[in-house]
Amino acid sequence: MDDESPIIPELPPNPDPIIIPEPGDPSEEPTDPDPVAVPADGIRTFPAAEIRSILATTEVGPITVAGSDGDVTVEVFGGDPEKCRVTMELREDKLLLRTESSRKVKERVPFGRGKKWADCPAGLKVRAPSGVDFNAKSGAGKIGVSGIAGAVSVKSGSGAVALSALAGEVEVEVGMADIFGELCAKQLTIRGRGAKVDLTGLCGPADIDTGGGSVALEWATVPASGMASVKTKVADIFLVFPLDASIGANLKSYTGSITNEFAEGGAFSVLARSRAGNISVLKAK
Repeated sequence: MDDESPIIPELPPNPDPIIIPEPGDPSEEPTDPDPVAVPADGIRTFPAAEIRSILATTEVGPITVAGSDGDVTVEVFGGDPEKCRVTMELREDKLLLRTESSRKVKERVPFGRGKKWADCPAGLKVRAPSGVDFNAKSGAGKIGVSGIAGAVSVKSGSGAVALSALAGEVEVEVGMADIFGELCAKQLTIRGRGAKVDLTGLCGPADIDTGGGSVALEWATVPASGMASVKTKVADIFLVFPLDASIGANLKSYTGSITNEFAEGGAFSVLARSRAGNISVLKAK
């Protein structure tokens, strides 16, 4: 195992759960009907040569993945055997991982009547070769992805998302959650219902709609062509580009102020929209 593997940034405290992701493609659902046998140390190893993509799903537990050399390792932590059912399945070249309610324990519904099946608190820590594609889904768990060059897809209801050293196409969908980190993605796509976004080190196109959260983005380099589209309903948009960047900006805020430090007609298009927030397109200091 490489001792110098990328370290996932520390995640902030997690807010209360909002949603549990709906079931995805049936082909991505583990079929093992029984809990997997997990060794005493909580870690299982899978041959890296057989795996091209990984899907990790939890109810409220955190998920972290870090790119590293060697085989794929999966650690299950924070689980309660009475509340949790863990499944791991290698289906052709796809590794499917899930922690979910055992449906053995019921808990009272907060601020309501009756009981529901207890959520499984178990999380997943994954180390895998950087070239794999990684898909993570959690209803309320924090998600961190670091050192992956393949495609990355993240879906979180209310858990914060930390991104670091990613080079492929990156898609993030969240509810009310923070998204932060440093990455040079081939293409960055973000959708949220109140997400706050703070990302640096960008180097490619971006398509971002936070619903109502603020956006702060900084590009380390700008491609010769392409587009950054950033939309939010009521919050501020803050975009920073290198001094020599060629930017063509189309900015509109109904009640907020607009600042643009670049000349018109650049090759890289920037479209920014906010109903009430301020919009700033600035040169790096």
